[in-house]
Amino acid sequence: KFLSTLGRSGSSDKAKASEMVHATRRHIKINVDYDPARYKTFDKRLNEIMKRYQDNWEQLLVQLSLLREDMKDGERQTLNGLDENGQVFYDIMADLVFTDDVPEDKQTLLVDLVNEVYRLIVDAINIPHFWEMKFSEQRNLKGDITKALIISDIDEFDDKEVQITEDLMKLAKKRHHYI
Repeated sequence: KFLSTLGRSGSSDKAKASEMVHATRRHIKINVDYDPARYKTFDKRLNEIMKRYQDNWEQLLVQLSLLREDMKDGERQTLNGLDENGQVFYDIMADLVFTDDVPEDKQTLLVDLVNEVYRLIVDAINIPHFWEMKFSEQRNLKGDITKALIISDIDEFDDKEVQITEDLMKLAKKRHHYI
């Protein structure tokens, strides 16, 4: 809808690009809590596009349109053994501990860990009013997630378990209605 109304105003490419950048940033800001790793990637890509094409308004518009199309395309690649929700949790865990892609020898371990953590989350949040009133159950879930991270064979989690657990809890709360 936004892209179809963009050219109607008769404004310059610079004004259109500015409007697109603003709308894209807003979309990223609204959605980053629901899929942090994915939207941080979009934000990074937006910044790279703006830097690379800062004075080439026509090409900037083309690149921004491509980015918006990628953002609109809800499809995401998932690893074997993960559904889309599981992939969101995988991505945030990978993003927190690996600077680049997850090494091949760690992918299966991480998929198994994500499935275990995701099962713990699903079981917990199915308790009525889990986020509103069940503080002891929330503490139990935090403890179970931290324990799963500690006993995993993924050394990169060492000394980061508490932060990862906090981030997973925030993500679970934000995505509660999708889980």
